[in-house]
Amino acid sequence: MKKVEIFIKPEKVRDVCEALHDMGIHGITLSESRFIDNTIEGEFEKLDDKIIVPPKIALVLTLPSSLVEAVTVTVQSAMKTGIPGDGRITISSIEKVMDAGDGEIDENMFQWYQLTK
Repeated sequence: MKKVEIFIKPEKVRDVCEALHDMGIHGITLSESRFIDNTIEGEFEKLDDKIIVPPKIALVLTLPSSLVEAVTVTVQSAMKTGIPGDGRITISSIEKVMDAGDGEIDENMFQWYQLTK
């Protein structure tokens, strides 16, 4: 299993979510995220010596390893605007998944994915 974190501009959320939905992926966690990237200085705004960074939206997916390549290609295509600062995709391995209620390690927790590539 892999955890894929996608940081995108807010205006691209709909495009990325629709592209993932078309792949059959429906379990997506969204949250607002702010980070500093010195390569996109044009988007920074100074206000009383504080740097204001435009927010990004963080999408988090947990996927079988076999789908990661297809998902990253699809997401890159959907999130690209051609302007610096489109976002980032990070991928990490998941060692185990535990049920929050009883603490049991659940090897098959993600079998509910109904993937229709």
